Amino acid sequence: MMIEQIKQTYSNLKLLFLLVLTCAISNAQIAIGTDSPAIGTLLDIQDATNLSGVLLPQVDILDLRTVEPLPSGTEIGTLVYNTNTSSGIGYYFWDGSSWTRSTAYIGQMAKYSNSAAAVTDRNLSTNTNAQLFGVQEFNDNNVLYTSNGNDEIVIHETGVYNITVALSLVGTYGTSGNASTRGRGEIDTRIYVNNNPVGPLYRSTEMNMTSAPGDLSYGSLSFTQPVTVNAGQRITVRTGQSTNGSRATVKLRSTRTSTIFLQKIL
Repeated sequence: MMIEQIKQTYSNLKLLFLLVLTCAISNAQIAIGTDSPAIGTLLDIQDATNLSGVLLPQVDILDLRTVEPLPSGTEIGTLVYNTNTSSGIGYYFWDGSSWTRSTAYIGQMAKYSNSAAAVTDRNLSTNTNAQLFGVQEFNDNNVLYTSNGNDEIVIHETGVYNITVALSLVGTYGTSGNASTRGRGEIDTRIYVNNNPVGPLYRSTEMNMTSAPGDLSYGSLSFTQPVTVNAGQRITVRTGQSTNGSRATVKLRSTRTSTIFLQKIL
């Protein structure tokens, strides 16, 4: 009987020891380079020389919309360093449906202007795109912003972007309507994302001219608008006549006088 009690007591002590050990391990801090890990940290890595860094796993993420090359079921918050130049080099975390860049390119900008072809190519009084991407004035990040011809730009990271459009316009006597409408030029402009209108219409100043050869009238239009864009979406600036009473021909005035400026703000 005594032996059985001793065995039972020993078993209980072992169980108590394992419970205490488990609690100690679960609440333990791991310290590298220091004997005093910072309060509230599970892992504290320090380097007295200030000459070292921490290298996280490097992976090649071809498509930010899929978890690959990590396995299905990867935990939300998993952090990796992406080495793929097409999808964007940098640190990313898995949010459950896509890879999100941790630095998010906040503040990075690009500016484009119209080429010579855009000056003579299109009548902005018709339903058309203003060709604002023919000349790259500057681009902070060629991975984030890529122009697609004269008409559009592709944004490669989800976020909110401030977009500033400035159009320098010239009106000439129209070819349809009566004398009054042919001599009046006025256009409306709106930002489109993947061919869908976003935000309000913006109207240009009015241009008035006669049928006399060489009679021109100059106008302008400018606005700034925040736009939410998903990775891979295309931005265009679409124009058209403001009313039926405006039938003049309206074009961009001259090379590089009309611009579009983009900045990632969120």
